[in-house]
Amino acid sequence: MRKIAIILSVICAVTQSFSQMGIGLGAVSGMSGGGYSPQPQISISSGFGTQMPSDALSNERTENKTLDLMGLYIDEDAYYPGSGDIFQAFVWGLRETVLNISVTGDEVCIIPTVGAVDISGSTLKETKEKIIALIKRKYKADRIDVFLAKIKDVTFQAQGKFNQQGTHTVRGDLSIQSIIDQIGGVSNDANLREVQLIHPKYGARIIDVVKSNRTVDYPIINLRNGDKIFVPKKDLQVIINGDVHYAGTYDFVAGDKLSDLISLSGGLFSSADSSRLVVTRFVGDKDSIVKITLPLEKAADFLLEKDDIVTVSRKAEYRQIRQVKVFGEVMFPGTYTIQENKTRLTDVIQMAGGLTEQAFLEGSKIVRRSFIDAGKTELKKLSAAKDGMQITPSENNFLKFNHTNETRVSVDFSQLKMDNNSIGNVILKENDEIYIEKKDWIINVMGGVVRPGLVDFVEGKNLNYYVSQAGGYKSGAIKKQTRIIKAATQTSLHPRDVDKIERGDAIWVPEDDYVQKQEKLQNVSITSGVLSIVGSIATVITAAITVISFVESRQ
Repeated sequence: MRKIAIILSVICAVTQSFSQMGIGLGAVSGMSGGGYSPQPQISISSGFGTQMPSDALSNERTENKTLDLMGLYIDEDAYYPGSGDIFQAFVWGLRETVLNISVTGDEVCIIPTVGAVDISGSTLKETKEKIIALIKRKYKADRIDVFLAKIKDVTFQAQGKFNQQGTHTVRGDLSIQSIIDQIGGVSNDANLREVQLIHPKYGARIIDVVKSNRTVDYPIINLRNGDKIFVPKKDLQVIINGDVHYAGTYDFVAGDKLSDLISLSGGLFSSADSSRLVVTRFVGDKDSIVKITLPLEKAADFLLEKDDIVTVSRKAEYRQIRQVKVFGEVMFPGTYTIQENKTRLTDVIQMAGGLTEQAFLEGSKIVRRSFIDAGKTELKKLSAAKDGMQITPSENNFLKFNHTNETRVSVDFSQLKMDNNSIGNVILKENDEIYIEKKDWIINVMGGVVRPGLVDFVEGKNLNYYVSQAGGYKSGAIKKQTRIIKAATQTSLHPRDVDKIERGDAIWVPEDDYVQKQEKLQNVSITSGVLSIVGSIATVITAAITVISFVESRQ
């Protein structure tokens, strides 16, 4: 009797455990089922923290330049000859002579058999004139040509916001902007608009390196031996935005005009609206501003102030490029430019070379990417709610359909003719995508069938044929709500409203997922109830056996 009691107790315990698990699984299911530079490509700081190629910004200056014997163009008004430079003078006439001329440390040109001439403070142009004048005193020549045969090296001091401060030696014909880059550049907080060039003999001057690099009329500066370059830290700035070549933040120098800032930024684009330049200016130190609007013609007279913000607007609708894409059965698929509110579907098909022999217009479509879909919010809401089983069957069907539906333009391609009066010859919008399908003998059977997928099209066959080819209706299929989606119009029709199924059509059989879930929950509940009853019986039997055993033990 004790063995029987133990066995029954175990059965009871197991039965109760299964019952609890069944209930638990049901609960879970319910929750979860729903400047010129001789070195191209040199980069130089623009004065506002970014690096850009100087060859893209340089201004070709050819006036007052000479081609020396080394094949380099040198600005004769910017280069100051000094110790290390070597000239050659060609004397033409009855007595042709070549004279090698050197420059001493005291900036004196030594001309063999002729004499010496002081060139201190003289430009290259002035030095040549002095040499020719001195040679003419001795030689009767028809012509005298003087060339710079060797360029000196210059040694200078780099101070301030250089990345590499100290003493450096560079070739003497390099411009300041080229030198800055060659010795390692400057820090991001460097002010390149007020660079100080100091010489112990010739004094100091302020160089606007950014303007020298961006504008045509700013002179090129070459170094002399003993120069000191001091780059200060940024302090005052202005900003220019919009339709300019190099928008950004620029160091501000007292006296700057709006036209200066426009020049530094590379000038206006052809698309810029030059009739209205907007200057935003702060008033005092508080958050108070004023806006000043003026045309480009007045920019040369308008003085900027620190922290001004200049905005250059673009002309409304200036040469706006609007394009569509054509895919599929056209001669030349690709991207084509359209005119707003003018270009039609047939226009673009003609641009693409026309239709191929395999084009299937009835199955073609236009997808509008620029469409603002008001149903997206609802789609997101239903997608989130689905996992919690909080949606109705109709909502679930909407969700399932929209997961595969596109923002199509409602066009009946079957009525399309290649003329502007054709039905369906719609006006296209920017970013439209035109898909010209290929003739394909298939029917797409979706939803509540055993084997959803593609079925070969057979002329004259009806709905039942295609459903049977897909394995027939599956449990939960709502047969009465079956719909046929026409390839030509993408309209969903009841079978009784369709004369015949045509190639490219689709068949959609909705499923009652809500009913299926309820049936599952009911089955779980019934199973749990049965197990609970069995468990209760086992408990009673166990108790009875225990009592009997106790009574027998007392006898």
